[in-house]
Order: sequence, then structure tokens, then C-alpha cells
Amino acid sequence: MARTVGYVITLHQRMRGSAVLIDPRDRAELIEQGMGRKDGILPLEEIQGVFVTSLAILRQITLERLLQAAGHFPDVKLLKPGEVARWGLRPMQQIEVEETAEGLLVFSVEGITDPETVKALPYYGEFRLEKDYALQRVPIEQIDTIAKSPPADILPAQLQDIREGGVLLMRILSFFAPLLEGMFMFLSGPEKGGKSFAMRMVLYFLRWLYLSTRPDLRVVFLSVGERGDELGEIQRLTEHPQVEFFGTSADDLPTSKWVYMSYLALERVKRHLEMGRDTWFLMDSLSRLATGFSLSMEQEARVTGGHTLSALVQPRAFLGVAGVYPLHPAKPSCTLLVTGLRESSKWDEQPTTQVLGTSVGDWYFTGAAHTWPKLNVANGGTSTRNLSWVDFSPIEQWFVAQLREKMSMAAGGEGGRFNAQAALDFLIKTFRNESPQKVMAGWDKIRRRNELVVRFGMDVETTRILIEEWDLSLEQVQKLVDAEFGKIIVELVQAGITRDQIADFLGDKLSREGLLAIWEKWQAEWSNAGYSAAVGTERTRTGELKTLSSLACDPLRKAKIPASLVKELIAEGNEFSAIGEVVKEGADVNTVRERLKAKANGRAGHKAVH
Repeated sequence: MARTVGYVITLHQRMRGSAVLIDPRDRAELIEQGMGRKDGILPLEEIQGVFVTSLAILRQITLERLLQAAGHFPDVKLLKPGEVARWGLRPMQQIEVEETAEGLLVFSVEGITDPETVKALPYYGEFRLEKDYALQRVPIEQIDTIAKSPPADILPAQLQDIREGGVLLMRILSFFAPLLEGMFMFLSGPEKGGKSFAMRMVLYFLRWLYLSTRPDLRVVFLSVGERGDELGEIQRLTEHPQVEFFGTSADDLPTSKWVYMSYLALERVKRHLEMGRDTWFLMDSLSRLATGFSLSMEQEARVTGGHTLSALVQPRAFLGVAGVYPLHPAKPSCTLLVTGLRESSKWDEQPTTQVLGTSVGDWYFTGAAHTWPKLNVANGGTSTRNLSWVDFSPIEQWFVAQLREKMSMAAGGEGGRFNAQAALDFLIKTFRNESPQKVMAGWDKIRRRNELVVRFGMDVETTRILIEEWDLSLEQVQKLVDAEFGKIIVELVQAGITRDQIADFLGDKLSREGLLAIWEKWQAEWSNAGYSAAVGTERTRTGELKTLSSLACDPLRKAKIPASLVKELIAEGNEFSAIGEVVKEGADVNTVRERLKAKANGRAGHKAVH
């Protein structure tokens, strides 16, 4: 028998034929639906399972009439009675079914073929009671990888959006308002401020970069009441085995469809978490979801602004799913990104106001800015309280603090009025042409150089070589200085010794005698005096050796020809001037002998002719 994969929706049929979504593991809901019964609880046998092969079919049928629709649509079928109780099915689990003479039977649930194992899966209602802080930063700035090496299936318009605005936006947000695994990030602002654009950039990053490195990660995208053209684009973007799309457009009426599709998306997120999968939940938008609640519950009382109480309270259930779950054996996380309107009408702002205090971070866009990105850096960002828990390396912690301090100085400093546009201009200038990692490395080199100057009194050029060419940390320099190598370090740097030549002395083999031995060896092999001794130059009246000039010795050092080899070549009958000539012509340590022989043979042949 051929098997089919789809989703199960568990429903309880109430009076007048309508049905309600119900989770068989939710005891409170079973008691609520069982009111008036003798035992006071709804028996599991009365919960029916509807199998749907496609999420798109749910846009056509209201949830209340889904049971009646089963059998009339090829994509909607009823499971055999008792299958929900036998497997302990929960709403929006992915199941595999097969047609039999007895009816539609479940073969596996989320890839598990044993009913008892499925029943024993952790239940979201139990492990949701405790959450940990989000710790891991998401490297969204790496979206520039897509810009440099575009995937084959990316559209030209999508690639253009990434290159012209997405790269800069993600670079700025990556450290100014870091996105953390397991946090609730709110994307707020007026219409056409850039909220949906930022959400698309995150989706591009996930689809073409992040998901390939995280095969265990799942993404649930919920689009509520969107325009038809944008809904189609998002639907094409989410055609990925690790992404599931729950979408409704503005012409999907009644608006109760917006509400129940949102609940189905939320249930799907819970099922992923129960399976121990890290999950991203992307919702666009909170404002339209609140509108759906208000219009589908017209009988409720309304508050100032026009919304019903349910429209202000119910959406918070979606926001509570964000977090890291330590009570689950796999400790999964749910990262939540939600868009919402601000600087708009009272109707649109009211739902947003209710959740601002709930979010850990806020990517706040504004329509007032005349540059891209339209970020309000004065009021947006990730809360400092949460950043203090993030798994930043020491240099990243320092960089975040420096970034905010420099931005504050650019905006007017303390005591003055914060100039948000000047602060944004600073961020744009900082990240326009460089990735955050390169900016951080550049700032760190400057910091280390300045500390060397202040702490050890070294000159600027010495500190530049130690930091940029030798790439030493402050701790390594401190170790050498503590061993009284300060003056020797300066001499080594000025002499041109490389880090490789003293590599052992940056580790466990640190000794004054060893470093001095390297210095003496370098003097003998590579200094002007060493070359002079190899050549055997004339001596002064006082008996001191006349030292060759740097003009004569620098080409030899550059060609990696030590003084000992020069001495051997001269002993073989070559003149120092001839050695200098072949080196200037391109000879190096491997070819200098052959070049000298060829030059000598050429001169001998020339004399024989004449």
C-alpha cells in the first residue's frame, strides 16, 4: 500500500456540527469541553483526527467545517476512529498514513513507528514552565556570503536587494542589536519602514546559508493577511524541506481563517519543540493578527482604539513560545521574530504597545530617516540585561561596548541631546565597506598598540610590528616584558627578526638565554655586520671591521640568502659584487649558485672570443 505524508488536526465536534481544535494532552481543555458530562471530562475516543496532505488546503476551509469537508476534498481525509487515542496524536504532528480496508491508518508519527514511543514524547505544556536566557549570537552578517557567491536558485531581484540594502542592514544589526538563538526579536516601525524587508533578509539568510549548517533546525513562517503578490513570493521562498509556510492573504475571508491558521502554526512550533528541534518562528504581522481577532469576535467589548480584549490578550500566547527550554532532555530553543506597526494609527499601535515590554530586542525602523537603513538607533537594540548573558568572546564583549560608546559620542555624547541620525550615520560609515569581524580586528589592533605604548613605553613603529606583523596578544608581550626582554624585543623588531624565529619563546620555552642566542644567531646570519664578516671586508685603523651598508645587504636578506651561504660562495671563488648582481636579477637562495656559474661561463666565453 502506498503511504502518504501530511499533518493531523485533532478536532472535537460540538453541537450544530461545528468543531474546535483540541490537544488530547491538554487536560484543562478536556475538562472544559467535557462540562455537563457525567464524568466531567471529554473522552479521547471522541476526538477525531483529520489528515491533510497540504497546508495550503486549510486556507479554503474554515476549521469549524473541516470535519464535514473530509472526504469531499482529495487532500482532506478522516483517520480511522480510535487512531488519535491509540497513538496519542497531537494537533499538527506530521504523520504517515496508509489506506486499508479498515480505513485510514497511521503508520508513523514524526518518523516514529511505535505508538508507545509517540505517547511518551515530552509534552510542551509540561516543559514550558521554565526557560533560560538566550546565549548564542546568530551570525546574520554572513549574508554577504550570499552576495559574493549567489546560489543557483536565487532571483536577480532578490540578489539585488541583498547587495544594495541587506548586507549593510545585517552588518549593523549583528552587533548593535544582536539576534540570539531563543530570543523574541520585535521588528517595529511605520508602514514602508523596512520591517518586511528585514524579515525577508533573515529568511534569505536562513534558506541559503544557515539551514545548510543546521540540519536539525526547523523554520515556521506565518504570514497573516498579506497582499497576494507578497504572499506568493514568501511561499516560493519557503519551498525548503526544513521550512513550513502558514499563510493567509487579505482576501481570505472570513478573518477567522487568519486566526486559526495562526493557531495551527503555533501548534506546529510546539510539536517541533517536543521533538527536541531548535525552531525559528517568523510572524508577519502582529498588527494584522490582532485585526483578525477583532473582526472575528465582533460580539466582544472593545477598548480605546477599537480592538476587542481578545485581540490584545490572545496574541501574547504566540510570543510566549520564545525561549530556551532546559526541562526538555534536548534543551531546544525557539527564536521568535515578529513584525508590528508603530508610529501609526491607534488601531495599529495598540497591539504593539502590549508586547513591547515582552520582547528582548527591538529592530526599530522609522519613516523619518532619509538614508537606508531606516533604523531608529535611539530606541531600538537588544536589551543590555540580556547581552550580559550572551556567549560573547572577550573581544566581542569589548567590541559591543566600544561600538555603543563610539555611537553615543557620534550622537552628541552624554549630557546632550541624542542625535539619532548622526548615530546611524556612524554605523553606516563603520560597516559600509567592512564586515563586523574586520572592523573588530582593526579596532583591536589599535587598542593593543595604544596599550603597548602606555604600559611599556614602546615607540609606535615597534608596537605596530608587534601587533600587526607578529600578531602578538597583550598577554604575550606582557610575558616577554616580565622576563626583562623589553629592550631586546625592541632590538629584535628593529633588526627585522620575524615572529617565526622566536615562536618557541612565546610559549613554554621562554628563557632569556634562548632569546639572546636567537639574537646572536640572527646577527651572525642576517645583520650588516654578519655579511661584512662573511665577505671579509677591510678593517679600520683601530682594527674594527668595516660594515657593509644596508643598500648592499637588504637584497640578500630579501632573497633569504644568509651570511653563511655568502661566505661559502666567496670561498668558491665568487666575488661579492657578482653575488649582488645575480640577486638583483632575481636569484634566490635556491638558484644563486646556478646563476653565478652561468654568469662566470658567459664571461669566460666572451674572453675566448676576443
